[in-house]
Amino acid sequence: MAALEAILKIRKFNRFYTHFMGLLKRGILDSDYSLLEGRVIYELANTKGLTAKDLCKMLDADAGQISRLLKGFEKKGMIMRTKCPADARRVIIALSEYGQAEADRLADLSNQDLENKLSAKSDQDVAEVVSAMDQITDRLSDEKSMQGAVIIRPFKGGDMGWVLEQHAVLYADGYGWTKGFETLTARIIADFLEGFDPKCEQAFIAEHNGRRVGSIFLVKDEADHTARIRLFLMDPVARGLGIGKMLVQTAVDFARGADYSRISLWTNAVLTTARHIYEKAGFTLVKEEMHTLFGPPMMGHTFEMDL
Repeated sequence: MAALEAILKIRKFNRFYTHFMGLLKRGILDSDYSLLEGRVIYELANTKGLTAKDLCKMLDADAGQISRLLKGFEKKGMIMRTKCPADARRVIIALSEYGQAEADRLADLSNQDLENKLSAKSDQDVAEVVSAMDQITDRLSDEKSMQGAVIIRPFKGGDMGWVLEQHAVLYADGYGWTKGFETLTARIIADFLEGFDPKCEQAFIAEHNGRRVGSIFLVKDEADHTARIRLFLMDPVARGLGIGKMLVQTAVDFARGADYSRISLWTNAVLTTARHIYEKAGFTLVKEEMHTLFGPPMMGHTFEMDL
């Protein structure tokens, strides 16, 4: 297809889609909210622990625009601002009870609007439209836009099941590790939840375009003033975007904010990408030992960092 023809077809589709979704109206879904305001409300309702900077990255929006929008929400009593316990420089934005009610109302309106628009279409037609949308998203995404959609947030309900499943599947398929590793992962998660102390422990989840793609846990170690990194994982589909580095740095920053003096971690020599990220972050290899905990013989590595 010639370049000009493609451009004209894309512009034609854009005109159709903006009209179909009612995006040219003064307020979305016949509400008093603009399109950007609606997106901010959605993100705050569905992702916890966000800052104004996070919203700018997620929505590719100007910092001044987001600041004015949030001030307006604050005047209406829709949001609350609190300092992060682990890092006073981070101001967390959350919906108030009224803000959450508005988010629920907009979600219901959006669902009903689409249900009305699609009600006359067959299941096959709807499936084909959804498939085409997936293809459009996949083909038009580039590294820059993908990077802008990366969010590192504290864990929430449902995340732990995902962490367990991802560890079990990725390490079994990629390295042939046995069920012993899945058992260990489940035990680490259970211990973390049962003794969770938010002042000095946290589990962070990386999201890429709204999809969970990574995790890292920062927990108290048996040694005094020492934290331990556990369950650091990256989905292979999201590698190469710097998300692993972001996760490790987030854990290190949290440890500093919690007044730890050292971070320790244990990994394996076969996990070359993870080891490289640790070394680049400033961790030093302090111990090596062979083991067969997960089936195949492998070299275990202990890394440490003084804070």
